[in-house]
Amino acid sequence: MTERRSDADRFRRIERLFDAACDLPREKWAEKLRQLEPEDESLRDEAMALLRSEGCGVLETGVSGPVALASLLAESTPAPVDVPGFRITRELGAGGMAVVYEAEQLHPRRSVALKVLRAGLSTPELVRRFEFEADALGRLQHPGIASVYEAGVVGTQNHPRPYFAMELVEGVPLDQWVEREQPSVRERLALVASVCDAVQHAHARGVIHRDLKPANILVWTDGAAHAKVLDFGVARATDQGAGLVESTQHGQLVGTLAYMSPEQLAGEHDAVDIRSDVYGLGVVLFELLAGRLPCDVSGMGVFEAVHKLCETKPPRLGALKSECRGDIEVIVAKAMETDKQLRYQTAAALAEDIRRYLDHRTILAKPHSAIEQISRFARRNRLAVLGGALVVAAIGVGVLGLALGLNSARTQAKKAEARRLEAVRQAAIAQAVTDFFNNDVLASIVPSAEGRDVTVAEALDAAASGLPDRFHDDPVTGAAIRNNIGNVYHALGRFGDGEPLILSAAETFEDKLGAASELTLAAWTDYGKILRDQGKYDEAKVVLARESEIAEKNLGRASRAALELLIVRAAMRAEGFDDFPGARALLDEFDARSKEALNANDRLIVYATQIRGDCAFALGEAEEAERLYRKVYEDRVAEFGPDHPSTLIALHNRAAALEKLQRFEEAEPMYRRILEIERVRSGPDHPDVLVTAHNLAFLCESMGRYAEAEPLYVDTLARCHRVFGDAHPGTLTCSVSLASLYRATGRPELAAELLECALHDALEEMTADAPPAVHVMTALATTLADLGENERAEPLFAQSITVLRGTLPPGHARLGAVLSNWGGCLVALGRIGEAEAPLVEAFEILDENGSSADAKKAADRLCSVYEAMGRERDHRSWEALAATETQD
Repeated sequence: MTERRSDADRFRRIERLFDAACDLPREKWAEKLRQLEPEDESLRDEAMALLRSEGCGVLETGVSGPVALASLLAESTPAPVDVPGFRITRELGAGGMAVVYEAEQLHPRRSVALKVLRAGLSTPELVRRFEFEADALGRLQHPGIASVYEAGVVGTQNHPRPYFAMELVEGVPLDQWVEREQPSVRERLALVASVCDAVQHAHARGVIHRDLKPANILVWTDGAAHAKVLDFGVARATDQGAGLVESTQHGQLVGTLAYMSPEQLAGEHDAVDIRSDVYGLGVVLFELLAGRLPCDVSGMGVFEAVHKLCETKPPRLGALKSECRGDIEVIVAKAMETDKQLRYQTAAALAEDIRRYLDHRTILAKPHSAIEQISRFARRNRLAVLGGALVVAAIGVGVLGLALGLNSARTQAKKAEARRLEAVRQAAIAQAVTDFFNNDVLASIVPSAEGRDVTVAEALDAAASGLPDRFHDDPVTGAAIRNNIGNVYHALGRFGDGEPLILSAAETFEDKLGAASELTLAAWTDYGKILRDQGKYDEAKVVLARESEIAEKNLGRASRAALELLIVRAAMRAEGFDDFPGARALLDEFDARSKEALNANDRLIVYATQIRGDCAFALGEAEEAERLYRKVYEDRVAEFGPDHPSTLIALHNRAAALEKLQRFEEAEPMYRRILEIERVRSGPDHPDVLVTAHNLAFLCESMGRYAEAEPLYVDTLARCHRVFGDAHPGTLTCSVSLASLYRATGRPELAAELLECALHDALEEMTADAPPAVHVMTALATTLADLGENERAEPLFAQSITVLRGTLPPGHARLGAVLSNWGGCLVALGRIGEAEAPLVEAFEILDENGSSADAKKAADRLCSVYEAMGRERDHRSWEALAATETQD
């Protein structure tokens, strides 16, 4: 026999044989095939199978059974005259290999399903396959799998007909049951989870089904729905010591085309493993939820169907069924991953995620990509992104946090004359700040002589430029104004302009008022915040810890300044370091200290509750986050009323938590109510309006309503450019979100073009190490890599990593993810030697952070690196590590 060629070549050869013989009379087929392929009998057999199936119309691409055995289908035969120990009552059905009868077993007396090999099909291969099914089923004892009671052989020595008796299941195929009963989405999910349990049982005992589809899953109802998996006729063994013998030739297509995994469609016998069944379960789940197959190949010939299945990307489930958007869509997509390394690695893992969803817990499918995290940033941190409310508060009131000092000073003035004098001074400072913003900033925001509207940023720039020549005789007031302007720059995302102003103000306050002054503490707290938002976490941590120590020592551990610093530090631990246990510990300390010092509805307590909600949200505890956000919302309704900006922010956070819980119908009207109120109150260009419009668009995208989301994104992005400028963090976030939608709708080229413009704009206004620029840079690199433009993506990855090393703490999970992607990019470019170091570091970081799926991806990439380098020992070691991550 000739040497085995590649699968693609084999399929082409079979197709050539088919084309050459299909128009000939049936009796000429064998002769023609022998002429064309005299040495390869197995190839002739498969071509003959294809000719018979196409010629007589027996094989359909949706019919069960191995394609290569289709030629052996025969006419239904009458019931065998005698199967000792059984009385046959009726035929239940017939397949490619066997006929199934309902029968009565005489000893013990019970109804059974009797499966008998068709007459005339007693070839050695089919007899072995039939016996394998009986042996496989005999090993499986699970309530979700039909049990085998007895097996034997009837007929003559020359024409043996194996049979086995199995449990009679009084049910209907899964798809028919769904059509008849119309169960809810949750009921369908729960039923598929139980099927996964049965398949996992088979896998644990070394049996792969290979033909999972609704027709092979029978369902019945006795108050609750139950399912049993049938027809292991094309199953195979996974373990050499199983005592099972199964023969499938390389290149054979075994299963039902529409449900086959990519490795099955390729005829890669050795590549088929338990993850192939996971893919089949994913297709079954998709079909049950969407009411259609991911790819319909009915009526097509085998080669046409295989080509379509291999080339067609399945539609997003959420685009077909809105109630399946979000986590359900993620679960199904992961089960149907083309790359089996990215699928659920076991049926049990798929069942676990389904049940986590049903229990309203966080699913374990891979976390959101960097692009998704950026697009969600605004929703979780509204003021940090666009800062609309902060800008308005700073300009309209003119206080950097002076209200904190003023209120505290007034309270203390009742207790001592010295504090009264301090209150008077701080009141004078506050009034001076207000006057400055009214007269020097707001007065400029009117049509100029040129007929052009002056923007807030331009007015602020003009006012700031005149500061050095003013307030020489009143440095404290000058410091207060500098601090306020710095905070507005901060809100506008102009960190480079804001940081030196806030630092100068803090130093002046400390010099003139002392380190323990509440104004000094507030200014240094603002400085810590702007360091934090630039990613300078270590510097911010030092500043905030120092100020906490000063406040506690001089004003008391339960002082308002000390308590506020405690909350700010907790927020930074969560946002900057992903240290949610540490953040919660600081919040617990805040609770203990504030118990006697603050009223239950104090704004600091409400703020602490919000940070707890943020921690819960980030940790996937969406139910807890929604509860906490709801409490904040209710507190703010009680204090400010339902339409106050602070109340609407709390409602916005609650909507985000509801969205995370897939409760889209509850979240959407909240977003729309906020948007309607804000538009009427502030106009379509107000920062809060833009944030809400962006997040409503994101919700529509999550629900698969792309046609609705896209124009909302486009309009919001245009307004962000006009209101905030091209390089504002909110503008950049909206750009990344729209790019994400372009990718989701199959337009990655548009996504790359948009991100390139956004990155250019960002680098015109800020340095490459500013967090907004790095976010866009990483998103662009990922998009370019997806497009195969690795030459362009690699330097962006490299530059991002350089920045992230300086801004993120060592071992941060995001650094690990970008390192892994960079390594993958280097591998794609053939720069194997350079890829080793970043991939090793990526694995260590991701493994330490418990990101098993991402760590495994890095390990798999390292396996390919060492294989290419010929370092067999390292290759084996990393294969073992990858397997360990899979188990984890």
